[in-house]
Parts: sequence; structure tokens; C-alpha cells
Amino acid sequence: MKWDYSAAVRDVAFANSQGLPYNLLAVCFDDCRVHIYKQIGGKWNNPFLIEVKVEVWRVSWSLMGNLLAVSAADNVVFVYEEKEIDNWELVVDTGKDSI
Repeated sequence: MKWDYSAAVRDVAFANSQGLPYNLLAVCFDDCRVHIYKQIGGKWNNPFLIEVKVEVWRVSWSLMGNLLAVSAADNVVFVYEEKEIDNWELVVDTGKDSI
């Protein structure tokens, strides 16, 4: 995997395949972004990008790797779910009414 990003890394979370044919890596940066990388057949793909309006601090995968929790400034937690292949959607935002 080539790393072409200049922002500082805040946290990294790895989800190994639990019945899925790929591994996942989430990386959060100090510029309010989260990158989700998928490893298929030993090769890492280009990241799926999540941008939020507050600083992100931590990322954590669910046991099955289908949910990603992102903790951010202002005591906010976002939860993203892969609804379709490589399409991550916000399903919970504790800063607003949760879905």
C-alpha cells in the first residue's frame, strides 16, 4: 500500500476477514477525514473517504467488520455501515437524532 497523505494519523483499526473475502483497515487523520482501505487477494485498494465536520480521534470496527465507529470531538460518535460494496453510509450520528 502506498501512503500519499500528509495529515497526521490519529488512530488505526484493522478488521480481519470474518467470513468475508477481504480485510479492512480504517485510518483517521487530524484533518477530519477517515480512510477505509480494503485488502482483496493481498492487494490494498484505493481508500473510501469519509469526511466529517469535527476532528476525529478514534476508529473501531465491529466484530464482523460491517460497522465502523468513529469518535470525534464534541463527544460525537458516528457509525458507518457498508450498505453496498465499497459504499459506506452514516447510520448513527450522536450529535443529531440517531437513525
